[in-house]
Amino acid sequence: MIPVRISLLATLLLFLHSAYGQQPGIEFKSGYSTYAMNDLQKLSAYQKSHSNIPLKITADFPPFVTFGTRIFVKFKQVETGIDYTYLSTGGRVHYRDYSGQIGFDQIAVAHAVGIFAGGQFVEHHRFTLKGSLLISLYSSTVNFNQYVNVGNYSESVLLGTISKSVVITPSIEPVFSLTPWMYTGIRIGAGLDTRGGLRLKENHEAKLIDDRKEAITTDWSGFRSELFLGIHLPAK
Repeated sequence: MIPVRISLLATLLLFLHSAYGQQPGIEFKSGYSTYAMNDLQKLSAYQKSHSNIPLKITADFPPFVTFGTRIFVKFKQVETGIDYTYLSTGGRVHYRDYSGQIGFDQIAVAHAVGIFAGGQFVEHHRFTLKGSLLISLYSSTVNFNQYVNVGNYSESVLLGTISKSVVITPSIEPVFSLTPWMYTGIRIGAGLDTRGGLRLKENHEAKLIDDRKEAITTDWSGFRSELFLGIHLPAK
């Protein structure tokens, strides 16, 4: 579904380029982001504190690498277009000894598709300082896996959940021109998540709740940083 949407937008941008003389472009990016995930961290802590086995939290939704692309058109000093970003993180509560292991894994993945607009504040020779605002729909999956492997005995319980939320990301972007049509830069910002309640994959009406009967949510809020390489097509 995501590649289809990007292909459709690329076709639209080429139409704008041909019909109205706007300058289209594309960026390829990779970054490093942090995530709040407070509710999922509480689940890990609950598993650890309510077990008779000395479980340890070995992963607590750490920062991780992101990947993505942007397709845009430029109207004089303003750029607008679509952004796709892939994000992932996870939690693990685990114990292992000579007899086997027991663990509880939470793997969170998000496909974020959004629209952005930005402009430049400073331009000096090959250096440009830009700012942008991105509004994205995060389609998330969180897969829970509780497992026991002791001797010849092995058992696991899998639970798949989904959530959707809106994330607003303001950023600043120092950019350096490599050629008249190619540039590179760094994007630094912060994501603010509306937080999406988790629902079962098999039954979207079934919500996950905690011991206080409150919804368990994903929260991708956090620091954002990206290194990107962009290409401008010549204007008509």
